[in-house]
Amino acid sequence: MIFDKNLNWNKHFSFLKTNTSKSTNIIKLLANNKWGAQNKILHNVYKTLIRAKIEYGAIIYGSAKTTNLEKLETIQNNNLRLITGAFKSSPIKSLLCITGEISLEKRRKLLELQYAFKIASHPNNPTYNSIFDKRNNNAYYLETNTSKPIGRRIENFFNAHSINPKHIIKSEFPIKPPWRPNNFEIDLSFAESNKGNTAPQIFRNLFKEKTQNKDDVLVFTDAPKPKTALHLQ
Repeated sequence: MIFDKNLNWNKHFSFLKTNTSKSTNIIKLLANNKWGAQNKILHNVYKTLIRAKIEYGAIIYGSAKTTNLEKLETIQNNNLRLITGAFKSSPIKSLLCITGEISLEKRRKLLELQYAFKIASHPNNPTYNSIFDKRNNNAYYLETNTSKPIGRRIENFFNAHSINPKHIIKSEFPIKPPWRPNNFEIDLSFAESNKGNTAPQIFRNLFKEKTQNKDDVLVFTDAPKPKTALHLQ
């Protein structure tokens, strides 16, 4: 990403336009009417070579002016026309419907919300207060012409939909490392009787006795065992 001192992202958008134009030429070549690739393949090329570059850092440059962000929409629309073989006069909504895409504006909002919910589920994350502490966003309430940071944009969305970040389920890490096994209680009482000279009814009665406690969780194993013994774990 290219940062400028005013954070208007003009240089970054110019870089994206130049960089993605090379990938657009690849799609033009692959979209040949006589021997070109299928629409699905062209769409995958677009998502891999172009959309991935556009969306990199989208939650950061989402504060740019609308006129700059619309330039990115133009890049996507031109590529969707190449993918579908549509005319320049084709409505944008039709192109989005045919390809199953959504506008880059909505995709940026989706990425912002995914990031916000992820941070909200981890209150100890260093960026939590930067996004959800209203004191950090107070400076942007009165400045209508000032670019809004992600915290202010998320706050507007949460307020509009009555979402309280404190009510989002917290993701807690287990205290015990998952690679450390639990201390299981293994019952080997079945091994005390020889299967060859013990009546089956004795094993049935022993099994009923061991399974009377409904609070216990029984796990049966087919692990290697002596030929003359039965194991209940």
